[in-house]
This record gives sequence, C-alpha cells and structure tokens, in this order.
Amino acid sequence: GMRVVIELKRDTDPQRVLEAVTARKTALKSSLTSNIYASQLYRAQSISNPGTRAYTYMTDIDYYLFLEQVEAAMETDPTAVLAALQMVQQLVNNGSGAISAFAGSTQSAQNHRAIADAFIAGLNTREVVTAVYDIPVPSRAEGIVADSSVQYNLIYATWEEMGLEEFNASFDAVSALVSDTFLIPLLRDQYGAYGVLHAATEDGVYLLSYRDPNVMETFSVYAQLPTLLGELTVDQATLDGYILSSYAYYAQSAGELAGASNAIFTVIAGDDQAQPLEWMRQLKGVKAEDVAQYAAAYAN
Repeated sequence: GMRVVIELKRDTDPQRVLEAVTARKTALKSSLTSNIYASQLYRAQSISNPGTRAYTYMTDIDYYLFLEQVEAAMETDPTAVLAALQMVQQLVNNGSGAISAFAGSTQSAQNHRAIADAFIAGLNTREVVTAVYDIPVPSRAEGIVADSSVQYNLIYATWEEMGLEEFNASFDAVSALVSDTFLIPLLRDQYGAYGVLHAATEDGVYLLSYRDPNVMETFSVYAQLPTLLGELTVDQATLDGYILSSYAYYAQSAGELAGASNAIFTVIAGDDQAQPLEWMRQLKGVKAEDVAQYAAAYAN
C-alpha cells in the first residue's frame, strides 16, 4: 500500500499532548458517570440510526475507551501517536464543501462574511472521498457498568417496531398521559425511583427510569403498560390538557437568533421548515377514544 511520511514539527511536545489526553479522559469519565442514562439512550437509538451511531461512537463510551488506548500508546510510542494526530490535522484542513452559516444583523453578517470567506480560502482544497465506516452496532440488550450507586432502566423501540409507521406528535400527549397516570405513581411513588422519562423522538419511543433502586419491579411496570392503557378510560378534557401542553412546546418561539440558526440547519439537513405545523395539527386531532388503541404499540 501507500507509505505515509509525516514530518513532526520540532515544537511538538509529547508531554503536553499526554496531559491533554488525560484531562479529556478524566472529564469525559465524570460526564459519563453522572449522565450514563444518556449513553443508554444514545446506544439504543444507534441500533437503527447510523447518524446517531457515528456520533455516539465518536463522543461516548467508545471514545473513552479509545482515549485509554491513546494514553497507553503515548507512554510506549509517543512518536506514532503524534504522527497520527498530524495526519488527522491534514485530513480536517480541507475547505471542500464547507458551509459557513451566520445568524445576526445585516451589519454583523457583512463583517462576518469577510472573515469567514478568508478563513475558508485559507484551508486546503481537496476532493472529499466518502469513507465507508463499519461502526459496531450496540446490542439489543445490554448493561452498562458505571461508577454509580443507582440504576437507570431503559427500554426503547423504533416506530416500525411498535407497529407505527413514523413519528406522530399525538404520541407526545399519550406519553405524557401514561407518565402521569401510571409511570410516576408506580415507579416513583410506589417503588422509589427518583423519576421516569418517557418521550417520543423522530426515531422511536423510550421509557427510562431515573435513579432507580429496582430493576425487576421497573421492567415489570413497563410490561404492565399495554394492559393498563387498554383498560384506561380518559375524558377529552383531561386529554386536552396534555395536548395543550405539548402544543405549547411546538408553538413557543425560539428567539430571533436561535430561530434563524435552527432554520439554517433545517435547510442544510434537507428537512421541512413547516414540519412543526404538521405536528401541531396531529396533536389537535387526538381524541380520547383513540388512546386505548396505543395499547398494541406499547405491547410491541
């Protein structure tokens, strides 16, 4: 194959690099330990979403294990590690296909444009060859051992696995109803969990007990939900309260700068700017008699 020769700069200091790696590893471990439930959710979503899988692989537990390897390699062969870092520098120094986005006043935009153009013009320009990555897919059932005295118990399913085609905002109201009616009384009030998170995302739905002293009881509660929901009789006035709360979330203003930034990223991602309006329409159409129909989705 091709031999890559990299000239090390004379001012490269292995000790400084090692200190930076160690500091990053220490900070990441602290973050992972205190937010290990987020790792559970990311890894669950990673099974079906390649984008989330790549992001999680580069930022979460796998990245921590990588930093451990880098730290060990810095002790035994620092020259090889520094060479690899400089190879990465060369790869990312590339302005091909770069997008410069800005949200602000017209005057500020003009000032920004000159600086942004100069920055991008100063980058190398090479053809970007799409890389093919074989990123490990997390297991369908796994436990994460963390330096914590409490559990976070999660189950997750995609919309397809639940027998529903795609995200529907009506589930926002249903999941809030299920939380208040069943999950909080059973998991928090009866079994002593600190809380429970139950929400719908565009990828799927999750149930996550938070700072939970139990495992068996929690998964037993999850398993009871289809029956409980199928037997529930809810009046429209009660359901309307949950609908209004979810509706208000979609309707709230993000502010001028955040709204502009969000619009830019929506365009870059190729998403529909009017999508929140469709979700709001879905919410307004939820009827009390529809709720029991979701029992099958929870069973799935």
